Amino acid sequence: MIPLRVKLLIIAIILIAILVSILYTTNETILGSSNSLTGYYDEQEVAFMIKEVSENRGDVLGRMMRPSVVVNSSLKQMSTLGQMFVFVNGTFGGGPFGYQHSVLSPILSNEGNSSLMVVKKVSWRRATNEGSEIEQKVKPRELRSVNEIAKALGAAEITITETGVVVRVSIVRGDKG
Repeated sequence: MIPLRVKLLIIAIILIAILVSILYTTNETILGSSNSLTGYYDEQEVAFMIKEVSENRGDVLGRMMRPSVVVNSSLKQMSTLGQMFVFVNGTFGGGPFGYQHSVLSPILSNEGNSSLMVVKKVSWRRATNEGSEIEQKVKPRELRSVNEIAKALGAAEITITETGVVVRVSIVRGDKG
């Protein structure tokens, strides 16, 4: 016969597991169904959604690719209006690859608040040519605007890689959206 204390402990563990499961499922449903992501738009933190992508490439989109995002290869034939910069190294954060949030260029189309943007990968340079005269120590920092990205690129602190992936983005919350 199992003692009453053990039975109560088992019931308590089961109830906690059920509550954690409910909370996790509710949070995943809210985030997953809305595709709401956080990024920077004109130096302001915003929530945005990716509605469509030209191709499903995890190496470019990382955690931005959700099950409800539609793959539409014809996006590549449309004229893109903006740029989305995703960071593949640098400061840790909530971006699609575990680094800082993405930066969206401050251009919106005339279709409400929806824009087509080409995705570009941003990489912080590492120290190179160690011990030589041209050794450059680059300290990654959070970049919050296209202007800050341009300055870092001009100073050779970062590199930008074209991906060829186009996304349809809507800003859903934010001061500038």
